[in-house]
Amino acid sequence: MRRFAVRQLNTLWLGVLAAAVGLPAAAALGHALLLGASAPAWHTMLQHPSTGAALALSVATATVSTAICLWLTRWLVFHLWVRKGQHSNTWHNLTRWIPAMLAMPHVAFAMGVVWLIAPSGWLIRLMSPSLTGWQWPPDWPLINDPLGVGLCVVLVGKELPFLLWSLATQLQRPDLQLTLARAMTTATSLGYTPHQAWCRVMWPMLWPKLSWPLLAMFAYGISQVDMALVIGPTQPPTLAVLAWQWLQDPSPGVAASGVAAAWLLSAAGAVVAAVVWCASRWRGWRRINTSGHSHMATHANKTRQATPLGTAGAAATWRGFALAYGAVVFSLAIASVTLYWPFPSLLPQQWHTGAWVQASLSSQALGSTLGLALFSSTLAMLWTISWFEAAPARLDIASRPLLYALLVLPPVLWLSGLHMASVAVGLDATWLGVAGAHTLAVVPYTVLMLSPAYRSYDQRFAQASASLAVPVWRFLTAVKWPMLKAALLNAWAVGFAVSVAQYLPTQMLGAGRVVTVTTEAVTLASGGQRDQASAFGLLQIALPVLAFALAYWLGKSKATTAPTPPTPTSAP
Repeated sequence: MRRFAVRQLNTLWLGVLAAAVGLPAAAALGHALLLGASAPAWHTMLQHPSTGAALALSVATATVSTAICLWLTRWLVFHLWVRKGQHSNTWHNLTRWIPAMLAMPHVAFAMGVVWLIAPSGWLIRLMSPSLTGWQWPPDWPLINDPLGVGLCVVLVGKELPFLLWSLATQLQRPDLQLTLARAMTTATSLGYTPHQAWCRVMWPMLWPKLSWPLLAMFAYGISQVDMALVIGPTQPPTLAVLAWQWLQDPSPGVAASGVAAAWLLSAAGAVVAAVVWCASRWRGWRRINTSGHSHMATHANKTRQATPLGTAGAAATWRGFALAYGAVVFSLAIASVTLYWPFPSLLPQQWHTGAWVQASLSSQALGSTLGLALFSSTLAMLWTISWFEAAPARLDIASRPLLYALLVLPPVLWLSGLHMASVAVGLDATWLGVAGAHTLAVVPYTVLMLSPAYRSYDQRFAQASASLAVPVWRFLTAVKWPMLKAALLNAWAVGFAVSVAQYLPTQMLGAGRVVTVTTEAVTLASGGQRDQASAFGLLQIALPVLAFALAYWLGKSKATTAPTPPTPTSAP
């Protein structure tokens, strides 16, 4: 009887959790479907002269940046994890610095890259006039270039740490480490080189586990607005920017065209994802990328092998990548105190602190950002832990596509519906409405980041605890959660950083009455106010860095040593 009551309560709690995320998401997507079904909206959108070029730019920049990130991830992980070993200092440093890179918001990173590569930026000043002879900035379209090259560079710089982090969390699983070690041993015993074993055996086992992170990366690349406003093409802009501009129009017909453009983006993304999915299951692709050739083992020494030079190159590439992040912070710091800086002087000739004085006066933006991030990341973590504890594994897996829909659909699509839902319940232009939108955007990330550690937890600890009649709450608070403390805190920090970086939810749900450092930074950067935009960009970076530092410190302090799980032979 007691077990039946517990089961009923668990089912009721599952329903509450599902409704907490499902109802807002259903309202948002339902309204978007309603507006997207308007034939005049589609006609207006398709007749616009920039729609085709904007769609091509969006798809191209997202595809190229995702492909580059995937290739770099495979190359770096082979050299730094397979060749040097998971306990090497290089791999340890990589996993230690990735959270700091994830903490940097996209807009701040884009602004820092702009200050570096602009015609009057640091890189050209370093070479001028001694190497170039230039006394004036070159007339090169390095920023807002029509092909979106700058946007691709920024997307690769920001998304590569996310993909590496997603793979690193998978590689921490003991069961996967054992499987990969066995695969490597088997392949090398058959005469394959480590590079061949990685490319044809281990990587095909790993990269399907990156499906959702890759899809999330591609969806972000095709639908992001804030970075495109800073460094993306303008004539025409990407389709997401065009949709955002239409959604801001007071005319309902033009706003509906924005929703139709967002659906067009979704359809384009689905087509690209379907093509990649079909290609990965095509027999010819599998034969080329996974099957061993009959002569491969015999002529293994003649094929391309990983060399110490390649491993050193990978380590140098990663250090250069980390150095680029440091250069971005440096350029933002200098730009925030620069008053007069003629070209080609290497350093500014006049300095001032006016931007920081202005930023310090914007206590409302800083307080709103901190409050929204704390509220949404904590609430999302509580929801994620509750869901993992209450939901059976099958239900959890079945619900992932619905949950990740918020991650892979363009934000301009579901936010328009969420905005209408907030108007209906009276939460429009309120802090609580913005906080709800942030939480809805954070939940998929916390689920994605926490899932590998939580789902691979050794259930023998729970079975041993139950056999000793230990209450569930005591097992969770004294054994399970302390053992998962580092993963829980890292997922919370990622959620905090995601909330700080939210631009569209704040703009659309806040209606200009709720401002954050992100909305201020984008507005100032779009207006060309370099010093104030840099000051807000640094504030954007400082908040997530503090969150990741706190997570690292709490996760490291008083680390819980995992007891040895009971073996079947030792059980009574």
